[in-house]
Amino acid sequence: MSQPLSLAPQCQAKFALGLAAALSVCAFAPRAAAQLLGAPGTLAIGVENLTGYDATTVKYNNRNNAEITDTTTQFSLFLKTGARVGVHYFVVPQVSIGGSLGYESFSGSVSQPDANGNFSVDKRTDSAFLLHLKVGYLLPLSNTAGFWFRAGPGVHRSSVHPSVTGPDVVTETFWTVGLDAFFVYAPVPVVGFFVGPTGDLSFVGRHSEENFGPNNPDFSHSGSYRHLGLDLGIMAMF
Repeated sequence: MSQPLSLAPQCQAKFALGLAAALSVCAFAPRAAAQLLGAPGTLAIGVENLTGYDATTVKYNNRNNAEITDTTTQFSLFLKTGARVGVHYFVVPQVSIGGSLGYESFSGSVSQPDANGNFSVDKRTDSAFLLHLKVGYLLPLSNTAGFWFRAGPGVHRSSVHPSVTGPDVVTETFWTVGLDAFFVYAPVPVVGFFVGPTGDLSFVGRHSEENFGPNNPDFSHSGSYRHLGLDLGIMAMF
């Protein structure tokens, strides 16, 4: 009658040690990966300003030297205009260097029937460009969460055609200093999100208007720009 198979005491001990080591590696791997949050050599690539609230105020003097205040607010539950790509690299523990880049362009046409067939009119063409350079410090609260403070210079440039058919154009360029204070949470080792207040304040700016007709000569005056927002973004860390 055959005997049931069994492991020798030495084999049982080695098996137990091997199983314990494997379980330890499986348990520790996510924690070790999660510790990449703010670790040197980590590259964070994300979509910033994905949703949230923004309030922007632009001030300038018009051609009659009267002060104009232009205020715009935007709230989006999910997606909004103004999203941008951010790339940040942690050069030493918790310290990042990087920037954000955004560009938008709006154009199109409207067609309708008339006596000769279809009549088409081009829509106004607007564009906006921004570049922010930021140095950051990530203050860790745990392996998966922390506060990420970032600051640095930036530039905002926009080109707007107020009328559909005219050659008139309004151009604004502002050099700014920006500050972010984000709460970062990475529930899985590679992917995380960040949310918090952000702001920009110009130190040099220009508002220009051109081609508005002979009765409205071109002009270019200094201006100011202020932006406050509550933004949410997502990122991948490598």
